[in-house]
Amino acid sequence: MFKAKRLIEGGVKVVKMVNRTNLILVITSGNDPNLSSSYLHFWDDRKIRFMGKVNKFDSDPLSICHADNVITVGTQNKICCLKMGVLEVFTTIETGLQ
Repeated sequence: MFKAKRLIEGGVKVVKMVNRTNLILVITSGNDPNLSSSYLHFWDDRKIRFMGKVNKFDSDPLSICHADNVITVGTQNKICCLKMGVLEVFTTIETGLQ
């Protein structure tokens, strides 16, 4: 069994595997100066490193869901939908929360 260790100061808030791939979506606690909580981070489990990040949100992401080629990110007052590969927000839904 292969084990990888990557320390993230302060830990993470949300971790979500993308289907059955080596890609993992991560929202950090924000305590690590290199990994801001305002970004959705992409971890590659095969390469054992972060591959990228996206910040297309008006506030810190709080939740993640993945289905087919769409990533849904929940923030304080919006739900943002992004297409995999492009990583552009193609629609937002206001939740009415402030």
